[in-house]
Amino acid sequence: MPNKDPEKRRAYMLEYKARNFNKLLAYKQDWDRTVKQEAMNAYGGSCVCCGESNLIFLTLHHINNDGAEHRRKFARSRGGVYFYYWLKTQGWPEGYQTLCFNCNWARQFGKCPHQK
Repeated sequence: MPNKDPEKRRAYMLEYKARNFNKLLAYKQDWDRTVKQEAMNAYGGSCVCCGESNLIFLTLHHINNDGAEHRRKFARSRGGVYFYYWLKTQGWPEGYQTLCFNCNWARQFGKCPHQK
């Protein structure tokens, strides 16, 4: 502790907590990015429709269009990285494919514009 003054001590503790929180947050973000990359690689690594391979733009698609049913079945499971963690624990099961967000969204309204 730099000082016994309560205000300086409080400021020091807040700074200490913020520093450690930022380290933990950076570690979690790196870990989440790693798991997402593993998931995308397990399912092809690029959008099967347009070929986009930038990790930021990629997501997974339920091939049988049963995503809503899957979410109801696993009500506690959330999407995003939590879904990727679940897939990893299941050994990367079949029934999913890599799509970019644009192609995935377009399929909800019919065909993707890349498919003619």
